[in-house]
Formats: sequence, structure tokens, C-alpha cells
Amino acid sequence: MSTTAIFRTLTFLCAVAPFCLRAQSVAGGTGTAALLRSPLGQSPRAPNVLFLGMATSVSYDTNVANTQNNLPNSQYTLYPQFGLSISRPRWTSLVTYMPGVSYSSASIPSYNAVSQMFGAAFQYRATKRLTFSLLNGFLSSSNPFDSLRATSVLPQFGVLHTPTAVAWDYLPKTNEQAALDATYSLSARTKIQVGGAYNYISYQDSSESNLPGNALRQSNSGQFTFGLFRTSGAHYSSGVQYTGQQLDAGKGEVRTSAQSIAYQLQYSPRPSFELTAIIGPQHVDTTYKLRSASDAITNVLNEHGTGWSWMGGGTLSWTGRRSGLSASLIRQLSTGNQYQGAVRQTLANVQVQQQLTKQTTLNSFVGYNINEAPFSVGSPTRLSNNYLSAGTGVSRKFGNKWTMSVTYWYLRQDKSVASDPKFYSGDHSRVAFSLSYLIAKPIRR
Repeated sequence: MSTTAIFRTLTFLCAVAPFCLRAQSVAGGTGTAALLRSPLGQSPRAPNVLFLGMATSVSYDTNVANTQNNLPNSQYTLYPQFGLSISRPRWTSLVTYMPGVSYSSASIPSYNAVSQMFGAAFQYRATKRLTFSLLNGFLSSSNPFDSLRATSVLPQFGVLHTPTAVAWDYLPKTNEQAALDATYSLSARTKIQVGGAYNYISYQDSSESNLPGNALRQSNSGQFTFGLFRTSGAHYSSGVQYTGQQLDAGKGEVRTSAQSIAYQLQYSPRPSFELTAIIGPQHVDTTYKLRSASDAITNVLNEHGTGWSWMGGGTLSWTGRRSGLSASLIRQLSTGNQYQGAVRQTLANVQVQQQLTKQTTLNSFVGYNINEAPFSVGSPTRLSNNYLSAGTGVSRKFGNKWTMSVTYWYLRQDKSVASDPKFYSGDHSRVAFSLSYLIAKPIRR
């Protein structure tokens, strides 16, 4: 097991997953099976290893409460780290757990003093042709930097871990994600994949909005996929995939269902370069049942919309000897935030990683997404908003067990309801310093 590989992945600035699940599935049609990676950067087929460590961080936010009146905050957090990777001839498993204990200088009742991050991944090869994969991740925190940290210490989830999850200014206080898929090889070049995914989010309360109900407070989303994929030669693979989605905001206040059939293509002229694309028609049905004391607002919000649209996008990734680049442009249906319900999301993202020296790594990313109501139905359309999320971080390791990181993160959310001056509009910076210690102890079978 490479100790260098472990420490490279423990940078405080996470490598946000730039792909949606549909684009990920193009890569050989393996879906979540292809995403099964150790949170510490190791292949699931690495030797059995027990990971133990401790990290501490000091962070500062210029507007931690996401309000009109800026509320600065300094936070001090201690993170114990636990991980266990087990490999057998027919199955591999991984469990990681990272609690956090924090102290904040600002008095924020909704701020979590204790946070938790838990992840699990399991892959089982039932036969030479049939493989099952399971991923599960849980994050409970109101600390913004925990969202960055979680995407590097938890297994990656594709559509459940797009950069949108990092760009949320209304950060979830609870985020549960799960994905399961089965892949069956019809032949050496043809595969069938069946998969399902689930995401539950509960949001922090906000006292700054005059909108009815103040917030939808929670959302649920699930999807089912069925696809047929075929490899054509050494550089091409393609496939067709059906996707069914259900998205619920509040307790049925905004409910959306969608179905799509998409064509997927992957082109990889060499191992260091990969281009994926997906496009297809999508039928969306959305019902708004928001309640308000004002009859005028109630009449506007209680509406129904249905119709055809399209989803799709492309992703490019390149890896060099000391650097890496990934870029994506995706249009998809997403859960939106606590004031919207389902949205039609357009997401652009660029991420760069550079190995400055043998011990020092620089990571940078910028993402911009536009969230719009699926249909032009009264007030929900005006709740649409745009996010800009950009950050950079430097990580340096000392010896075989210590890593020090410095991270800067900027977020901006554009206000979209001109008639409501108190409607949230985020514009703030975050900076953090982190020091971590990790040991990896091989375990005999």
C-alpha cells in the first residue's frame, strides 16, 4: 500500500466529483461499481487495512449565518478518523467514520457543536458475469467545510455528489445518500446495468425569508436506471439508458416525477484522456401545493405543470504525470434548495489538481450552476437562483503521517425575488487551516 497515495487524498480541499451518474455510467456501463473507491485514495482491492487518525481545523467565515447582515464566525474543530478496508477474492468492503467536535465564536442556535460523517461501500462478484455494488453515505453538520471534507472521505456517488452539493449556501444539516446497482455481462463487450439511488436532505432553518412556510425544510429524491452498454474497440463505448426519478420537497408540497431515455457515448483515445457525453428527451410532471395565509400567494403557488424537455451534457477529464484536469457541462433535474423543490439545473464545473512537489499538492475548482423551475408557473419560477462556488487549497505532507492544508472557498448566490428585500442572497468567503495525522495498519486475513 502506498503511503504517498494516502496523503495525497487527505487534502482539505476535496476533489469534487464533476460527473452526474448518467455520465459516469458511460465509463464501461459500470455505474456505481466504477465509483467504488476508498475514501483514503486506495483501490478496494488493496490489502486489508485499518486507518486511525486525528485532524484539527480552524476556519473563518465572513457570513456564516447566510443572512443580509453579515455575521462573521471563527470555528475550531477536532476530527477523529476511523477507517477499515477489507478485501476478499469475491468481495471488497470499506467503512469510514469521522465525527467532529466544534466550538464557534458566534452565537448561532442552529449551529452543530457535534458533526458526523459516515460512509460505507461494498462490492460483491456473485459470478464471473454478475456484480453487485452498494454505497451509503451520511453527513450531519452545519459546518460549511464539512461538505467539502465529506466528498473526499466518503465514497463518491456521482449524481448524489455533483458540485451542487458543495455550492449550496443553504447547507443541509442532514444528508443521507445511498446507491445500489447490479451489472451483468452478456458478453466480453456488452453489459446490462440496473441501479437505484436515494437521497434525503433536511435543511437548516432561516429567519431571513418572508416566503410562505419559511422553508420546505426537507427533500427526498430517488431514481431507478436500466441501461444497455457496449464497448466498440479499444477507444469507444456507448449505450442507452432509461431513468425514472421522483423528487419530493417538504411533505408533498412540491412533487416532481420524470422519465428519460438517453444515449451515452465515451471516447478515450489514450488512458490519460476521456470524453463522455449523454443526451436524451425527458418528460417532467411537477405539482405545487404550497400553503400560505395569503389567498393571493396560495393561488399563485398551487399550480401544475407537465411537458417534454431534454437532459444531457458532456465531461472531459485529463491526467498527466503531475497534474490533472476535469471539466463538465450538464443539464439535469435536481432537488434544488429548501425554497424551490425540484429544479432544472445547468451546471458548469472545472477542477484542476497540480503536484507542485513530491510533498505539496495544489487543488482548485470553480463551479457555476443555474437552477430554474421546470416550468414557468408563477412564483416558483422567481425562486430560481444562480450559484458561484470557487476555491483553492494547498496541502503538504511532513514525514509519513502528518499533513497540513490551507483552503480558501468563495460562494455567491444571486437574489431572484426582487419584491422581497429579505430574500436570501449569499456572498461570503471561507478560509481554513487543517492539520491531520493518520496511520495505516495492515490486518492479516
